[in-house]
Amino acid sequence: MKRGEMKERILAAVKANPGAKNVEIARMVGADQAYVSTVLQRAGLAGRNKKPPQPKVRRVRFEAANDDWIVRQCEAHNLDIAEFVNACVTDARLDDEELGAA
Repeated sequence: MKRGEMKERILAAVKANPGAKNVEIARMVGADQAYVSTVLQRAGLAGRNKKPPQPKVRRVRFEAANDDWIVRQCEAHNLDIAEFVNACVTDARLDDEELGAA
């Protein structure tokens, strides 16, 4: 095998199978898994299958009257609860920052 040919085979296999793990690529091209990892790292493709971090999930309970009001507001403004609460918090934070800057 010519110099650089295995690297080209690895990169071609990754392009053809973007979701494949390094061990699978290694089997496809007949290379060592460590070499596949090195080639991909040098090509800037390391960690290509990592999932983006998920946002934290917070569970909260509102008093019945507040919960009813939130649901009505969400329906009136065509928002889900997370969007509505985020808008309320952003508004309060901006008011707080404005008062702090004065």
